[in-house]
Amino acid sequence: MKLVIVIFAVSMVFLCAFIGMWTIEASYTGEFANSVFSSAALQNKTVMVFVPHEDDELNVAGVTIKNLRDNNIRTICVFSTNGDCYPAEARISEARESLHILGVPDDDIYFLGYADGPASQKYYDKYTAPNDEILISPKTGKNATYCVLGKRDFSTQFRAAPSTYSRNCFKRDVQDIILRFKPDIIFANDFDKHLNHRENTLLFEEVMGDILRRPGNNYHPEVFKGFAYSTAYTAVADFYAPNILSTQKPDKTELNNPIYDTDIPQYEWDKRVRLPSNKTCLTRLLEGNTLFAALKVHRSQDTLKRSPRIINGDEVFWQRDTNSLTYQGTIVVSSGNGNKLNDFKLVDVMDLHPRNVGFANYLWVPSLADKQKMVKVIWQKQQTIDKVVFYGNIEEDSRIEGGVVELSNGFQVQVPELNSAGRATVLNIPPQKNIDWLKFTIKKWRGERPGLAELEIYGGESEPELFNLVKITINDDFAYDYWVKDDVKQVALGIYKFGNVGNCELKIIKGKGHLSGNTLFLDSNYVIVKAEAANNVFDQITIRRQTLWAFWKLKLRQSLERKKLKL
Repeated sequence: MKLVIVIFAVSMVFLCAFIGMWTIEASYTGEFANSVFSSAALQNKTVMVFVPHEDDELNVAGVTIKNLRDNNIRTICVFSTNGDCYPAEARISEARESLHILGVPDDDIYFLGYADGPASQKYYDKYTAPNDEILISPKTGKNATYCVLGKRDFSTQFRAAPSTYSRNCFKRDVQDIILRFKPDIIFANDFDKHLNHRENTLLFEEVMGDILRRPGNNYHPEVFKGFAYSTAYTAVADFYAPNILSTQKPDKTELNNPIYDTDIPQYEWDKRVRLPSNKTCLTRLLEGNTLFAALKVHRSQDTLKRSPRIINGDEVFWQRDTNSLTYQGTIVVSSGNGNKLNDFKLVDVMDLHPRNVGFANYLWVPSLADKQKMVKVIWQKQQTIDKVVFYGNIEEDSRIEGGVVELSNGFQVQVPELNSAGRATVLNIPPQKNIDWLKFTIKKWRGERPGLAELEIYGGESEPELFNLVKITINDDFAYDYWVKDDVKQVALGIYKFGNVGNCELKIIKGKGHLSGNTLFLDSNYVIVKAEAANNVFDQITIRRQTLWAFWKLKLRQSLERKKLKL
């Protein structure tokens, strides 16, 4: 009898342990919140997500789409191709279903209807083709835009006729859909190793340059560029952790050139824009995560397997300013192609296809024989100027090493050697008013091709940022419902800020503890910390002590899920 009792007791212990393991909190349940997407600045605004393929919406901005829609911000998703290297019916159906999960209605999903061009097919290349050449899809045999499943391609929907597959038509359709809706914010993919991603971003930037240079243009959207591959689809598979990790710096093996931080040499990792996750996308297991549910829908791409790479505690972008005064100025150069100076393109290529492509044809380069080596920007309306930004050579063998900026009022300032990798060299000057023109003269250089990719000029009153964010970090990861071991006494906190955010104050609003600077000393197992800035900008996180048993249960559950999902 005693043996039976012992066996029963031991069995109950194991049963309770088993039940306890399966009742672990998979969702983030703490009292955390952030103000960025619910702010008054975003109300009644329109956002556009512009990507090449059906699944790139999730790679580039999936969580951000969910955050926008949860706050009733209209979000228009535009796919430039039908992804029809796979059946278009599958890709388009998957995109619609996936976006419905994130809250985007069908009426806000648009397909330009261009062909998906595999990297091996050099003869379907919109970017380097002559402007009017009509291309034929090597996969479908089509030469004009189309859609399926009751949807119409954009051109047919609004012009009652499809567009031919040509460079000019593609650019026309991109410009038309942007100007039709005039989104306040645009998220678009950037340059990576995928051929279609490359041509999509380069043509998008050409179109933005065309829009911004229209005479009298007063449309200046906030533009954020993000990578579909290196920070998502091919990123580190780091989902399974006690606390969700933020997007990691790209693996060098995934980059076009490993000497840079990203596939765009001018982008610095420390200057990325980070947007927070959504509560329904914060889980310690994939099952039950809204972004995972949306990813699973893209069955033709087996995107489920990429989920541990794509789902992070933040989404990262680089902002491209559209307010430069050069877009509405007349540019005069002493030699070279002055159109390069305000075309919105930081990089360009002669051939999209090499895996590790070299950038070319992206600079204004004055002739070495030119004794002036000068660019002059002239305005019909007088301007106020307080900042000049130079983007120079990416390559190291040529660079502008010095120059001078002159203004029409007689003001002059020396320009130092431009930064390496073509990164922005920012020249701040005292505000100069009633300026008719600005002239930059190269005085010193090295190499055969010193030049500028872009010349940006700013001044006067700037529009307020639409994203104003403070976010508490731990180990530089965005923190939400943060677990620490039960013997932890103190936690070092950081604060990430973006937008029009001034000073920020940390305070404890629940639980026992105290702050010394940005170090939190814990005197209880559950503490809520809030970061507050002006204009109701805030972030709030929870920090919870957990037993080693809780961490062990989580690790086991995560391991079992990985095996179940074959990750």
